[in-house]
Amino acid sequence: AQDLQLKAFLKEPGVNALRAVRDHELAAETMGLPAASLKTRAFAVSAMLTGLAGALGAIAVQFVAPDSFSLIFSITLFVGLVTGGVTSRAGAVLGALFVVFVPNFASLVSKAVPGAIYGILLIGFLFFAPRGAAGLLSAALRRAAPTGSPRAERAEAPPLASSHASSLPSSLTTSKSGGNHT
Repeated sequence: AQDLQLKAFLKEPGVNALRAVRDHELAAETMGLPAASLKTRAFAVSAMLTGLAGALGAIAVQFVAPDSFSLIFSITLFVGLVTGGVTSRAGAVLGALFVVFVPNFASLVSKAVPGAIYGILLIGFLFFAPRGAAGLLSAALRRAAPTGSPRAERAEAPPLASSHASSLPSSLTTSKSGGNHT
C-alpha cells in the first residue's frame, strides 16, 4: 500500500516542478515556477517526515538521547546515499547494501586496512558512478534496451523534458535577429 501511495505521489504535477527546479533552477524560474517557494515547501515536508520517523523510532526503541546518533552514523548514512544514488528508491536499497556489506567484505580482504578499502571503493563510486549505483544500473539498462522502446526514448530526452517545457515562451526558444551573432 505504501509503495502505491509513493508511486501516486511521484506522478503529481508538483513533483515535476520539483524535478525541474532540481535539474535546472534558472530554467524552472524562467518557466514561471517559484523555485524559492518550492524549495521551502520541500524542506518543510522533509522536516515533517523526519520528525515523524524520529517519533516512530522513539516509540520502537523507547529511549531517546542526543548521543543516540553519532557523527560516524550520520556519515555512514551519507555514504549510503552517495553510493546508492539519490534519485530513486533502488538507490536507497543499493546504498544500504553497500553500507552493510562492504565494511564486512573489506575486513575479510585485509584485517589491517578495512577503512582504506572502504574509502577507495567510495572514491571509485564518486569518480566512476557520480549518480550512484542506481544511476549506473539505470544507464546499463538503457544501453541494453532496444531502440524504439519506451526506456530508450526516455534516455534520449533532455533532463528538463517535462510538461512545463512546452510552456516556454517562443521568444526564449527562437532567435529574434535570425542572423549571425558576431
